[in-house]
Amino acid sequence: MTSYESRAISLLYYKYGEGSLIAKIFTEKYGIKSFNIKRSKGKKSKNKIPLLEKLSLVNISAKNATNREIQYLGEINLAHGCKNDSLKNKLIRIFIAEVLSKILIESEKDIKLFQFIWDLSIDLDNSTNTNDNFCINFLISLSEFLGFYPSIENAHYSFFNLNNSVFTEKEITTDINIKGKNLLFFRALITKQKITIPHINRQEIIEHLFFYYSTHHYNLNSVSSYKIIESLR
Repeated sequence: MTSYESRAISLLYYKYGEGSLIAKIFTEKYGIKSFNIKRSKGKKSKNKIPLLEKLSLVNISAKNATNREIQYLGEINLAHGCKNDSLKNKLIRIFIAEVLSKILIESEKDIKLFQFIWDLSIDLDNSTNTNDNFCINFLISLSEFLGFYPSIENAHYSFFNLNNSVFTEKEITTDINIKGKNLLFFRALITKQKITIPHINRQEIIEHLFFYYSTHHYNLNSVSSYKIIESLR
């Protein structure tokens, strides 16, 4: 069992038994870990629950036991206080945390992805007017870290085949394809152009991206927070 200190990003927690919580935390040193945290009862006890809010940036001290699924957490302290607590930003944080909890593999270290999420959380907190395409751009950017960023080869073709991750001249009707206006928006997004996308098209593109992730063995179908985000537009 090795003691360590690390920057970390809280993803989710749930009640475990009468006096404990299980928290999933993305650590810089060891990837995503599950921790058993005792719930405070006394007035003078430090309440750790606010530090476990989705996408909270924290510093932790813990012990890494390779043979245990649930780890021991020593200390947890806030590393960056969130200033922007608007409903929109809270929901976006929930969305990001939901997606990460689905795609991250337990104990798999990924420093570049960790830094990307850390910086993204700070940028989101500092934003006074979050882009309506934020969730779509997040999914597209995340795919690069996972190794399946959409190819821009032949980007002038009329269809993007989600099953095969390529642009095509002809539609394969047995596959799922992005086409029409959605293709114009999608092409602009993956080539990092700024573009305004109507509400209905954003919803359709996110659904396409969920399918795209599923072709690479990441199931995001249960992620529903983006629907609430879109309902606020």
